[in-house]
Amino acid sequence: RATLTRDKSSFRRWFRGQKTPSTKEKKSAPKLPNCDPTGIVLERVRYVLDNEPKLPPYHILHSNSECIAVWCKTGTWSTLQAAVFLSSAAFSQTKGTAALATFVSAQTVSIPATGWAGIWGGTTQVSLLSTQPWLIPAIAGYGICAIGVPFLILRSCKSKWERATN
Repeated sequence: RATLTRDKSSFRRWFRGQKTPSTKEKKSAPKLPNCDPTGIVLERVRYVLDNEPKLPPYHILHSNSECIAVWCKTGTWSTLQAAVFLSSAAFSQTKGTAALATFVSAQTVSIPATGWAGIWGGTTQVSLLSTQPWLIPAIAGYGICAIGVPFLILRSCKSKWERATN
């Protein structure tokens, strides 16, 4: 019970923009935007309620309810959920692409042997990539698309968030 109370109070401090006394900030750690004073936050909420047609149209990545909440609290139009989703999608695709490349490179095929052994029907095992070299650029292209597309979408979202903030 004491842990739950401590967690709630540190969440409240974070939501109000106050630092938790026991937390040491690291230079490399990203910082959340500071929360604005209550009066400004309430004015932004009133603005949103009174001027709903002026808001950007709903989009799951660019303009959703989290964007409105973050803008009211900090003055920055963004969504952490979309940013985390797109970043984690790109990083998870890295693992899948590496697994695909490893799997394909480990495959072997049988081809006719050279010389007398080939004449008598003998075969030899060779790498799949040596018989099908077009697979190499195909796997590389898949990796570039699977990893790069989420990052491009995230970059596009960030520019739209900046335009909506300004």
